[in-house]
Amino acid sequence: MNANYMFSLIAAIGLGTLAYYGTEVAGLKIVFGVCVPYLAVIIFLVGVIKRVMGWAASPVPFRI
Repeated sequence: MNANYMFSLIAAIGLGTLAYYGTEVAGLKIVFGVCVPYLAVIIFLVGVIKRVMGWAASPVPFRI
């Protein structure tokens, strides 16, 4: 089995466990239910915009 898959699996299980204990044990339902999803969407959109701007700035190797 590839080590990269195991790292991703362990990371996903760890994040799920963190979210479970954060909501059930610590009572941070607002943080994990509202703040974390908004933060994830903002990070995703910033990354996509950065990637598209990088593609737009790169020279075209040939003319169509």
